[in-house]
Amino acid sequence: MRPIFLGIIVWGMLLGACSTVKDVVAPTPPDVPSLAALGSKKGQPIRSHFDHLGHPVLSHPLTVTVREIPFDKASFQTYAKRAKEDGKSVEVTYIDSLKTKPTYIQMAVEDKIVLRNLLNNEDNKKVRSYLEKDGSKGIVTQLSFYMDPMEASQLLGVQKLELCHDSKKGMALMAQVNGQKTLFDLRYATVFQYELNGFCWGEDLYGRPRIETINEGGACPKGLERKAAKLDREKSYLKL
Repeated sequence: MRPIFLGIIVWGMLLGACSTVKDVVAPTPPDVPSLAALGSKKGQPIRSHFDHLGHPVLSHPLTVTVREIPFDKASFQTYAKRAKEDGKSVEVTYIDSLKTKPTYIQMAVEDKIVLRNLLNNEDNKKVRSYLEKDGSKGIVTQLSFYMDPMEASQLLGVQKLELCHDSKKGMALMAQVNGQKTLFDLRYATVFQYELNGFCWGEDLYGRPRIETINEGGACPKGLERKAAKLDREKSYLKL
């Protein structure tokens, strides 16, 4: 079994790393979208179909939830296709008639209001400026992946899981295990689905665009716009 914990790290150092400012544009796109990645969906479901922009700056860790979900026929087919495209073996067998099904892991940002607030803070001024100009970009708030059952058991057993910025590895998952803070490695997991959320824009007290909601789909609430540029057009219309 591959070890997924990379070692105990001094937590004070990690907090410093979380607040490190990084340019919004990543030098090279990753193979798969990661949690809190900014980009756009070009098709279904992963890799060449995800146009990766980068990650926001996390001035403090972002709590992440994990849960175990049984495969159904559709999710298993998606996983099997993804594994083969990655050159990996399909490590589980799915039989629809059997009551007990193999499982996968779903990881998600716990509180989208906290994520919204992080996107609106001063550290992410460059990020917002880019997103204002390109309304096609969203943020990954959920991942589904398969990993070795023993590794999955370790992941599900952590007391707390947080996403933060590590200056050497970019986004890093920090797990609390028996009171210790530990880096968590998902390089060997097979990510086969993700949820990409858009933004609903409004204005702050000074008339500057700000993200009001992280939108899971559908229309934005009244008075908000899916594209920040429409706020300026609305102002021009009202002046007329």
